[in-house]
Amino acid sequence: MGTRPRDKEATKAILVEAVGKVLARDGFLRVGVNSVAREAGVDKVLIYRYFGGLTGLVREFSDSRKFWPGMEDIVGPDPQAFLAQPIHEMLSTGLINYARFIRNKPLSLAIIAWMLMESNELTRAFQDTRSGMFSGLMDKARSSQGPSEIDVGSLGNLLGAAVAFLALSMRFPENYHNELVDPKAWTDVENMIRVICSKVLCDGS
Repeated sequence: MGTRPRDKEATKAILVEAVGKVLARDGFLRVGVNSVAREAGVDKVLIYRYFGGLTGLVREFSDSRKFWPGMEDIVGPDPQAFLAQPIHEMLSTGLINYARFIRNKPLSLAIIAWMLMESNELTRAFQDTRSGMFSGLMDKARSSQGPSEIDVGSLGNLLGAAVAFLALSMRFPENYHNELVDPKAWTDVENMIRVICSKVLCDGS
């Protein structure tokens, strides 16, 4: 009796990890109860027993944030120092850190592609995790901005979408933006992010 809770938690962890393995190897179209259970080496009934179904399991995987940047990945080890920056530096730093994280995470890019192509309970689980983190950050950025006609949230969304698109294009360099496989090209992208944030939020305020 005493070992059962540990067995349950170990099995849950294996199932959560299996979601990431299936997604990374086979893509989002292959994420299902059978494929995940097979990857984990357990009976699929445990997915329903422990998570209530595939959506609950995917949400658990999403909440683990193994694939998505945490707050420290975006703002750095000192949140107070990050928030003390001028608004244009705060936004550009966050966007650059976000770009550096996702472009080196094939699983993150696969999930972003999935969210762009599908709208279902599974993709919404990922979107909820993503939105929860960034909404809090953007609220703090807005509060430090002061009066302005420029909505820093909209600017962040626009540039964040551009960063995601450029990172996704690296998965198919033969079709689009093959120069982005060169790290120097990303240095140029980062410099342009700084310029845009400075020009819009300083000159346009």
